[in-house]
Amino acid sequence: VAAGPKKRLRLSAHPCGCMVHLVSNTGDIVHIPRMGDFVIGRYPKSCNLTLDSADVPNMISRRHAVVVSADDSVMVVDCESLNGTFVNGRRVARETLRQGDVLMMGNPAQIPPEFRFEVSMPAAM
Repeated sequence: VAAGPKKRLRLSAHPCGCMVHLVSNTGDIVHIPRMGDFVIGRYPKSCNLTLDSADVPNMISRRHAVVVSADDSVMVVDCESLNGTFVNGRRVARETLRQGDVLMMGNPAQIPPEFRFEVSMPAAM
């Protein structure tokens, strides 16, 4: 018997229609659109989310990272930032995000971290 095509899991959406939320240390929710690129950085004219450190000027690059979402996955891509993008404490150039991952930008040794987000995704369908 020949195997049929593999069924791909598709991520469902939060009630707001977003596929991913980034939840900050303070509980603020960043809504990531269902499709396309979401740019995070210091430069407001080219970023969807602007971050700027109160303690360390220029810790966040002008264009620090991009969250790329498609129907079946969400990925963070570091934009060759000076201080790095970290998933679960590990510096990454590109990484697929999963429910519960911790995304940090800037100085990972900073306590408490200034730019720490928990990844929230609805269950796969």
